[in-house]
Amino acid sequence: METRQLAFDFEGAPPSVPAPGLSRRQERGLRAWLSGQAAEESVARHYEARGVRILARRWRGESGEIDLVLRAPDTYVFCEV
Repeated sequence: METRQLAFDFEGAPPSVPAPGLSRRQERGLRAWLSGQAAEESVARHYEARGVRILARRWRGESGEIDLVLRAPDTYVFCEV
């Protein structure tokens, strides 16, 4: 039986950062991941400062992930950073 997510999960646990002692490749990946997180946070603050409400961060569905799901007064915004 196929499972589908029909609602946003606002109670999910935040992602965890791997333990120290990483390979060079893992270090590069971690830096890229942290850089992406910082960029998403910057964009989220930008929208919030303009009165846009954040509904979800890093929402995952069957086909992938959406970095930010936002709600302006009369518009939904799906933002990929």
